[in-house]
Amino acid sequence: MEQLPCRRKEVATTSGRKSRRAVYNPNRHGVVIRSKTWAIRNPLAFGRGRDGRGVSRARFQTESRGGAESSARRSVLIDLPSGSLHQIVSVPRSGSGGVQVLMTLSTPVWIMDFEADGSIFVDQVERPLQVLRFPASGGTPEVIAVSETYPPSFMQPVAFPDGGLLIPALLSGHARLLLGKPNGNFFPLVDTAEEIGPPAALLPDNQVAFIAGTGSDQVIAIASTGDGRIIRRLEGSKGKGINALAPSLDGKTLYYSTDGNVWSIPAADGTPSKICAGDGVAADPNGKDLITNLWESEGMKLFRVPLSGGPRQEIRIPGDVPMNNLPLSGSAIRQDGKVLLGMQSTDPWFYSLAVLDPGSGRIAQVPLNYTGDLLLSGWTNDGRILAFGEPIRARIWRFRPVP
Repeated sequence: MEQLPCRRKEVATTSGRKSRRAVYNPNRHGVVIRSKTWAIRNPLAFGRGRDGRGVSRARFQTESRGGAESSARRSVLIDLPSGSLHQIVSVPRSGSGGVQVLMTLSTPVWIMDFEADGSIFVDQVERPLQVLRFPASGGTPEVIAVSETYPPSFMQPVAFPDGGLLIPALLSGHARLLLGKPNGNFFPLVDTAEEIGPPAALLPDNQVAFIAGTGSDQVIAIASTGDGRIIRRLEGSKGKGINALAPSLDGKTLYYSTDGNVWSIPAADGTPSKICAGDGVAADPNGKDLITNLWESEGMKLFRVPLSGGPRQEIRIPGDVPMNNLPLSGSAIRQDGKVLLGMQSTDPWFYSLAVLDPGSGRIAQVPLNYTGDLLLSGWTNDGRILAFGEPIRARIWRFRPVP
């Protein structure tokens, strides 16, 4: 494959709202579309056949992140992730013929379009993952760590007693967890060639539970930060596809969610036990309950689940406060029982945070000076909040063919 030379020129910049996903260049022969599911953040490319009888995945194996129909209307431009880079390739609409690499970029592409002269317009969006620290009263958050590239799984903040932090990252295209201090250098938590990623949870004695492996080999693993090695794997969790992870107060049990249900498993390994329906889970500091959240057709619901057994009880959330669909963080419950919840703000169009007092039913948004999404969050020992945030920086570039 020949990589074509291109010049680029920046023609517009924005640091505000997210771009809407679009349908690209319909014509009488069909349409190429891109869809995005927020929970997994994996846009896909699809193509509709000329007979119009349904939508099928475009005929290539690698997952794509963007698409636009070429000026000749005989091919589709696709952003194919290649490790930490992004190849813009031309794929024949017929599904036959070779794939041509047009250019290689270092930043993800959200939207592409073209001009009759062969120029390609690219909307490049940077969304680094930041660890933010701020008081419950809000204000301007302190950015204490940044991961420029990271796996598409949500992670709750993990803070160690000595001030250390865990952040997810992609190194040469492989998921990793990095350990370091605020505003300092970060290094791999575990020296291994296998995938190591979120979710993760802190256990006693500076041990960390996280997800190791991929697919049917994925398993909860526990590592010691002292020597940087995996000390055991919970075989009872193998192949479960875990979305959220939280420890019990004594660290002897791990709670996790998969396929819309919450389970428990001994931290020493054993047989998992199903507890209830739920997308996220946290242990209440009262030592008697779990707090779970569950996304249903009418929105996000919050529940109190007795550890001794018995029916769960819904914790009412004021109906005028729109909750987002992120899982509850394992460190979202403060010692006084107040809960950190994710909100879907209406202005600006970013995820934000709120503090719910289950006793009184009062909820208050945390006012932050931050242009971006606030993802999973948790309380620190001194009553402040740690949260993962995704700012947004977007630029539109024009790439011209070289004569």
